[in-house]
Amino acid sequence: MSKRYARAHREPWLLVTSLTSTNTAEYAVNIYRQRMQIEENFRDTKCTRYGFGLKESLSRSPQRMSILLLIAAISTFACWLAGIFTKRKGYASSFQAHSSKFTNILSLVYLGREALKKGISLKVKQFQNLLPLLSELNATTQTPTTVFL
Repeated sequence: MSKRYARAHREPWLLVTSLTSTNTAEYAVNIYRQRMQIEENFRDTKCTRYGFGLKESLSRSPQRMSILLLIAAISTFACWLAGIFTKRKGYASSFQAHSSKFTNILSLVYLGREALKKGISLKVKQFQNLLPLLSELNATTQTPTTVFL
């Protein structure tokens, strides 16, 4: 498994795990990939540079923080859909550095946020076509397998 990933990436992963020997290397990689997506989501929510800047709110009220988290969740969902749309339409490379145009280095949420900031438009029909893709997603992939836009 690591040789396959080594061919696709410049630096292969070396993962140490406490999983039992009955679990495969692919299973461990999928768990780690899912964890990294969760970490990206926290970054996209908290960080001012890459996300919504929730840490800048300085809110101490649990009720206010709940409302801010709800707004961030809705915004994250919208950006995520815009990111899928941007990637599927082939526009993702215009948001990445020239040296990384052929690899996925941006989270879908960040990609969608940047695309929305640049004024990408998503028609109602295109938006409706993205919604069924939610059921296609699984822990092993960040992007749905098919989309018709």
